[in-house]
Amino acid sequence: MEIMMAMYFLALLFAFVVPFAMWAVPTYFSFHARQRSTIRVSATMSAIFTSIGALGVLAWTAVDDFNDYPGYTCTLRDGYVPDGLPDDWFPPVTSSPTDSFPPTIGWSSGLEIFPVGMRCSYWVTDNPEFMITTHSHWLYTLVFYGLIGIAVLQIIRAVRANRTAG
Repeated sequence: MEIMMAMYFLALLFAFVVPFAMWAVPTYFSFHARQRSTIRVSATMSAIFTSIGALGVLAWTAVDDFNDYPGYTCTLRDGYVPDGLPDDWFPPVTSSPTDSFPPTIGWSSGLEIFPVGMRCSYWVTDNPEFMITTHSHWLYTLVFYGLIGIAVLQIIRAVRANRTAG
């Protein structure tokens, strides 16, 4: 069993190290290159890979909602009765707390750009004006917009590569 876990983590490590290296190498060369053409090519490659990484973060937040059933992320993140809704209004848990919401809770989910991730909205079906909204972790937003910022910086560097040899 331990060997299988080690193989699993080795595969995960490979899946994260290779894309990181594909991004880090051109980024490194774009900052340490001496010739204008090398700066342009490496900065352009870095911008492309960084943009792909930002889209990957966005896709990661979106695909997570449809793992098992619509609303999977919302139930996993917020539990049987989300924080902010009074527990005593709903029946007790009859199965796994992350299987679904009580039938008296209406909910919707959707992808949002700021903050990046899944937005889950809940309301009591008997009292629709009582509504709460939860959002994905702030780290998704930080990573997504950080990568977008790096991509924009590299595009600017590729267009304005005025550094010469020496």
